[in-house]
Formats: sequence, C-alpha cells, structure tokens
Amino acid sequence: PGQLRLATSVHEDAEPPNGDERKRYAKTMHDASTIVRCAAQVIPVPGLKGATYRTIAGGIALISKSSIQAKVFGTFPDAGRWLCQQTDLPAMAFAEVVGVMKKAHGAR
Repeated sequence: PGQLRLATSVHEDAEPPNGDERKRYAKTMHDASTIVRCAAQVIPVPGLKGATYRTIAGGIALISKSSIQAKVFGTFPDAGRWLCQQTDLPAMAFAEVVGVMKKAHGAR
C-alpha cells in the first residue's frame, strides 16, 4: 500500500450512485491501492437514507478487492479518529484532521 491518507465526504443532497458510478468507484479503489494507505468516507446523512448510503459505499469498497484499508463513517470525528489510528499521526492531530475534513465538506 501507498502512503496517501484519503478522506472523502458525500453531501446530504447527493443521490445514490448508479451502476456505472459504482463500477467506476470500485475500479478507482482497486487502481489506487498502490498509492493510498487508508481511506475514510464520511456520509453525514441522518436516518435510513444515510444508513443506506453508508451500506452501499461499504459494499462497493468490499467488492473492489482493494488492499486499501477503507471504512465508511456517519460523522467527521469518527472518521478523523480512525484516520489518526491507521497512521502515524499523533493524537493531537485529531482536531486538525476533523477541521480540515469539515471545511472541505462545507460542514459547520
């Protein structure tokens, strides 16, 4: 695996990926395994809709057969904590990681 740590997020108004989009995402996860060490995806969508999106994203990560350590989260703090645990980032970097993720997502 590579050394890149990846964090992505999905906005609340996003639609679930269609078949072609799921295939492209799985291929990207597989192809990126040489440069990405771990990937956290945040889907901060509440309720059943969010649970459904997180299940789809987790399933895509599984079928990609990628060596990337990947996990899907419902909150930025959970994703940031996991990213820090998967890497050599010190615990004090946690707040900074979460802040960057929230800013990139446009969350408050």
